[in-house]
Amino acid sequence: MRAFETSAKESNYSSHSDYYSLVLGYWATGQTKLALENYQLAVERDPRFGEFKTLEERIAEWTPLERRAMHEIYTLWSKTWKAS
Repeated sequence: MRAFETSAKESNYSSHSDYYSLVLGYWATGQTKLALENYQLAVERDPRFGEFKTLEERIAEWTPLERRAMHEIYTLWSKTWKAS
């Protein structure tokens, strides 16, 4: 996680992969709140992140494990943050 956090900070969070790396890393380490917060930051930066259709397009070439994790995150985010 430190490497992901350092990389994102050094790039000034300029890449969508910065957020995905942070989100997946926090999710994998059981830091659900941080995963969801960073997903929300990604959505605020680019509203397409909040759309399921574009999620599918962005993760189409990921591994099954990564896709499953991102689907779980998106589902939880859409039930908590998106409704807010």
